[in-house]
Amino acid sequence: MVRFLRFLLLPSGLAVGLTLVLALRLPPDALGSQWLSLLPFPVFAAALWLAWRFQRSRSAQIAILLLVSWLVCCWPPLSGLLSQEKAITNDLFAALIPLVLGLLCWLRDRGCTSRRATLGFLWIGIPTYALLVWVPDESLKSVMDTIDTQLRASPWPGDLALITNNRFSVRPLVAFSSAFAALSLCLCFYRRRSQIEVGFFWILNLGVLALASDELGLEAGSVTLFFSAAGVVLFLSMVEQFHGLAYRDELTGLLSRRALQDKLSGLGRSYSLAMVDIDHFKRFNDRFGHDAGDELLRLVAVQLQATGGGSTAYRYGGEEFTLVFPGKSKEDAAPFLEALRGAIKEKRFTPRHWSRPRKKPTRGKKRRNAQKKSVGVTVSIGCSAASSSMFSPDEVLKSADQALYRAKRAGRNRVVIK
Repeated sequence: MVRFLRFLLLPSGLAVGLTLVLALRLPPDALGSQWLSLLPFPVFAAALWLAWRFQRSRSAQIAILLLVSWLVCCWPPLSGLLSQEKAITNDLFAALIPLVLGLLCWLRDRGCTSRRATLGFLWIGIPTYALLVWVPDESLKSVMDTIDTQLRASPWPGDLALITNNRFSVRPLVAFSSAFAALSLCLCFYRRRSQIEVGFFWILNLGVLALASDELGLEAGSVTLFFSAAGVVLFLSMVEQFHGLAYRDELTGLLSRRALQDKLSGLGRSYSLAMVDIDHFKRFNDRFGHDAGDELLRLVAVQLQATGGGSTAYRYGGEEFTLVFPGKSKEDAAPFLEALRGAIKEKRFTPRHWSRPRKKPTRGKKRRNAQKKSVGVTVSIGCSAASSSMFSPDEVLKSADQALYRAKRAGRNRVVIK
């Protein structure tokens, strides 16, 4: 639970909380200052550059939508060219931002210069430009009022009210658009567990707060502050995602070899390293297929994460893993490694076959299937520790690897301490 809350709140949730504090505590002069009025330009430029650099079309589209929304609603040189009233423009974007967020979360990232991404940019830009410039004020207001009337007549709650310092109502169109976006983001987060979906969720909240700032009784400059914070959250969520891609193994969820190298460079003079290798993994792959081999790697990774002793598990490569015990001698690490070996040996693995049922079978049937299909898995482990004659991480890792090969030559399924 703590890990999930940390994933949800850091860093995007922290940025949103800090923005709320600033919006409530900063004096009107600071919120209306010139530097704040220009802040969205560098923020969204940085977000767009990062999205383009790593070819994240969804993030680029959201950055463009938020930038256009801020320009139309708040930037005097552009907002003065529109014929629509400010209230109608805010209501339009308050419904449009959640709708686009809810739709984009179901899509996959494409290259920013790809055909689909270009169509996506046009899909966001052309309807918005047409509604704001070509559609008369009375027609736009009439359409939105008609939609609100239909929504109020639906069996769902039509008119929503939020309690703050002042009581204000939310248009049903905005409420239903936000509810659709929130539900879509929750479902996509459950499927992907990505920082981008977390960032979209906080951007949704910031967008609603920005366009409802008048009803909340906030200063006019807080709108620019909220839009700038949305750009910062988008930038941070992309950085977090790219950090995970660089330092975490996508298949097993363990930290990668690059993260191991960074960890080894910061260790002191007292630590132990253990190399773990799945026995006969190639034979297992040849017999059950690569998909079953991937399942086995994930199963072993779960056991490695539960080793204890203050250890951290890394995927070294292929079927090899590394455990780092900071501040532990090899004698201290040995009981944890032996417990890990025994836990994996007792764990029965059932490779998924095309005929294996998706639903859990009854108890008796499950026992018969387990006797027929489940297989045992063992690991060999080699461990070494830093000493006065050998404290370089590369030397200790090489020594642990030699101990691993000794364990394999001795018959596998054992722990060798060197």
